[in-house]
Amino acid sequence: MFAKAWLIKTLTSPDIQNPCQAKAVIQAAKALGIGKAELKTARKELGIQSFNIRGIQYWHLPNEENDA
Repeated sequence: MFAKAWLIKTLTSPDIQNPCQAKAVIQAAKALGIGKAELKTARKELGIQSFNIRGIQYWHLPNEENDA
């Protein structure tokens, strides 16, 4: 699935602030033709976690060190 691979690459890129603002990820996905449903499915399959700071939602991949 393209969306899943793209999310992994995006959220682990050293050029991207991690955790990343969800809005920026959604906009970039849309620009690539990744639809909301596909993005939601990929996010769920990867276990991407989200949190809010002052009304801004951020996404990040689960920390493998803490999940082991």
